[in-house]
Amino acid sequence: MYLAKSAHVIIGDYFHLFNPGIRKAFLGRCNLKLEDVVLIVDEAHNLPSRVRELMSSRLSTLQLKRAEREAETFGYDDFAEFFRTFRDEIRRKIKERMKKRAASEIFVTKNLLTDGLEEYAGDFETFLDEMEEVADEVREEKKRSYIGGFVTFMRNWNEEGKEFVRIARMKTLRSGRKEYIIHRYCLDPSAATKELLDEVHAAIIMSGTLLPLEMYRDLLGISKKRARLLKLRSYFPRENRLEVVVDDVTTQYTKRDENNLTIIARHLVSIINSAPPNICVFFPSYELRDRLLSMVELSIEKEILVEKQGMSKAEKAMIFEKFVNATSNGGACLFGVIGGSFDQGVDFPNNIVKCVVIVGLPLEKPDLLSEAMINYYEAKFRRGWDYAYIYPAIIKAQQAAGRAIRSEKDRAVIIYMDKRYLWANYRKCFPPESKFLITREPSRIITDFFSSS
Repeated sequence: MYLAKSAHVIIGDYFHLFNPGIRKAFLGRCNLKLEDVVLIVDEAHNLPSRVRELMSSRLSTLQLKRAEREAETFGYDDFAEFFRTFRDEIRRKIKERMKKRAASEIFVTKNLLTDGLEEYAGDFETFLDEMEEVADEVREEKKRSYIGGFVTFMRNWNEEGKEFVRIARMKTLRSGRKEYIIHRYCLDPSAATKELLDEVHAAIIMSGTLLPLEMYRDLLGISKKRARLLKLRSYFPRENRLEVVVDDVTTQYTKRDENNLTIIARHLVSIINSAPPNICVFFPSYELRDRLLSMVELSIEKEILVEKQGMSKAEKAMIFEKFVNATSNGGACLFGVIGGSFDQGVDFPNNIVKCVVIVGLPLEKPDLLSEAMINYYEAKFRRGWDYAYIYPAIIKAQQAAGRAIRSEKDRAVIIYMDKRYLWANYRKCFPPESKFLITREPSRIITDFFSSS
């Protein structure tokens, strides 16, 4: 912060400016005013979802249990009793409502929590202020306070706004116990971005996958008068990148039958075995990945590396190292998942990835949150399905495809294994220079591409 006061360029994370509370403190310590700032946002395809995450919050029965123990440890028995009673009451209410609807997630209202709190504590704000004082005492000995986390959540929960939705979910833990989680999701990132982008001197918002540009302008709340939309052609040699769509398969849920999966499996075996050493295959879910892996693993001639859910940094590093080292030993195939550990933010060196296969479309799981987002964007922009469901999936697929192209000298084949990539509405997310080769013999296309110079 001291050095930032005299710096010409400050590099930070999104939350330094897009979290309203942190932004105020950050700018104050740096002696900066927004009107003096030229803001450059890189990898901006992530900005809407990251801001929604920053503006969202959650509270679980496990957190309440930990807050209870924390209060007991520091000698605040009244607060410990409150957390115990509050947790049991919330669990009971959610269980009853879920049982009535035969569902593991439900929409809830603000009253689910505030009624119980007011019955116990009387004045809402006074009670939270007293609890915050206890949290400060805890933080003097520890880095974090579960009591303080509860206070922050409740203050957010009590705020109104049509850009937020409240959802309760049930989660089954490994022990078999049920945990109940209450979410306050932000649906609209412009709740945090519009004010900021209105006040800065200027902003450059950029990414290699930022199409359609109109969607990002709308989602971030940038006025049409102030926005200039630029589609810049890639300097990358088109002859070094071959984009292929395999049009005899789809992972569309209603057509995910055994015959369709068999065709996908057959294509995967021929592609992996015919491609130069290293290849990445990305799937829309772990479930589909594991199902297809069981169908192909005995027929693949390369070493198979499998990304696991919830991997540690050490485990990710080990797989990365194995994958890189396999280049000189017959090559390897990395089976990953879009939204996992290797589809974004990973730079494979020296063009070792010669082929990336995207199996299907990484559409969000149909749940109450995706339903709420579709309805919200439909009401606001008349583009609910596009903005909340379809376009984000296509952009994720393009990000995964980019693992093969890390410099202007790289040469690679990108295979989209789903006929829906040819649909006109989906093509809006691809740059104009993208030219798809349609085939049902992808292995032959790969062989021809790499045999030509």
